[in-house]
Amino acid sequence: MRYKIRPVFITILILTLFSCKADLQKTQLVRRLKKDFGKNSLFEAVLLIPEAGCPGCITIAEKFAKENIANEKILYLFTRINSEKTLRSKLSLNKDLPGNIFFDRENRYSLNPEYPLSQYPLVIYFNFDGKTTFDAISPDNHEAYEKLLKYIGDRIHLYDLTHAIEADVSVTGLSNLCSGIKYIPLGCNQDALLSTVLSYWSDSGKIFISDTEEKIIAFNLDGSPSGRIGRKGEGPEEYRTLVGGKFILDKKRKEVIIPDMGGKKLVFYNYNGGFLKSVPLNYIPDDLAIFNDSLLLIQTQPFQDLQNQICSIVIIDRGGGHVASIPAGQIPSLNFISSAKLDATIGEVWFEEPYNDTIYRVGADFTKHPSVVVQMGKYKPPVEIFGDISRWPEYSTEYVFNRYLFHHGQDLWFSFYKHTTLYSGFFRYSDGMPVLLFRGQRGEGITDDIDSGPPFNPFFKAGDEFMIDFIEPSELLEKKYETIRPESPLREIRENISSNDNPVVRLLLR
Repeated sequence: MRYKIRPVFITILILTLFSCKADLQKTQLVRRLKKDFGKNSLFEAVLLIPEAGCPGCITIAEKFAKENIANEKILYLFTRINSEKTLRSKLSLNKDLPGNIFFDRENRYSLNPEYPLSQYPLVIYFNFDGKTTFDAISPDNHEAYEKLLKYIGDRIHLYDLTHAIEADVSVTGLSNLCSGIKYIPLGCNQDALLSTVLSYWSDSGKIFISDTEEKIIAFNLDGSPSGRIGRKGEGPEEYRTLVGGKFILDKKRKEVIIPDMGGKKLVFYNYNGGFLKSVPLNYIPDDLAIFNDSLLLIQTQPFQDLQNQICSIVIIDRGGGHVASIPAGQIPSLNFISSAKLDATIGEVWFEEPYNDTIYRVGADFTKHPSVVVQMGKYKPPVEIFGDISRWPEYSTEYVFNRYLFHHGQDLWFSFYKHTTLYSGFFRYSDGMPVLLFRGQRGEGITDDIDSGPPFNPFFKAGDEFMIDFIEPSELLEKKYETIRPESPLREIRENISSNDNPVVRLLLR
């Protein structure tokens, strides 16, 4: 009997040793990943793909990576690479790799080939509790890819507004935000004169700017006017209203799209301002976003759908045909007009509703998924006070009413007032803590410690790789800006500008 037990014991011992060594390898791998890619990384999971291993598994992993490269929350890490040229071809990559693709040319992240685990693609999850879990994608576990996408999509990030109010100012000047500044004085003529800027978009060497006079003007990157985009009016090729200066660009089709609230329609123009089409709607559009290549997502004033559900988000095709409605949450009774607010970037749309602490992501299945919760703590007004805008001044020292959040899948930018004090900054995606860029009185902003120009008040747009604001000539000509740095282009601009000219675009260079 002793001789029968001994082989079994040895087998168990070998398996135990292999398991311990494998666990040690995984621990070392995680430690190395965290060290090399940094604690402030935006990655929520790593897909480790060994190019030498299970051939079928690797092929499927490469296909998944190619189709989901745009998902910047996943780090695609290729190790044990046989041919980098072949791999680049499979992934359709050019010379420069995207930030979430890494080629492990030194095999720093390769598990020991003697362990069965090393032959398969491996998903490494970084959980909120600090723990790390592994999921080997063997031929019997291809559902792991759906699990990975669901994990990324379902993660809810928690932010606390009280931390932002009580935080120290983290950035004291523009020099801590950028390496330099570029200025673009916007030219003007009789047909291209801006009032106060409300919104902007940029694409194809042009900047499209809307203002408080409900017009959109396009400028070239040298500041010269390119032309008006449509006209306000009652004609068939005109828009009736441009509320809040809201419009979007369809960058693939090179179209400018206006949600015409007063005309109850969408109006399409090309980048040169030529009219393309008008699409009538059955609801009042307030804002819109590109949902995918064939569908648009419309933010509307709340309405009842066929199931008597209150809705404020509608998905339509490009001809205005109804595709889906998204029921709203518990919207409080308000004595002022309010609806959802949209933020959109490539392939994803987020929205928030009045008084709701949750920002939702709109899924491909046309349903809303919680993405971010912004807890307001003691600064959240009771619903009966929030619902009556006439009571806001009375409680403005106690609660936060005017809150602007900008979500584009990474850091959550915020701007809000508590009484007359403006708080501006962002919550870090990596750990949820606030970076307070500015705290001060209305009309002030981040100090320009580079050129000694006017304070910086950023405009935000998803997908931009830069920060931007607009300097009004009347402000630039104030006596206190006579001290602008002599070598700065802004000094020359100031010497040649008139108070009736268009604003100066200020770009922060990374």
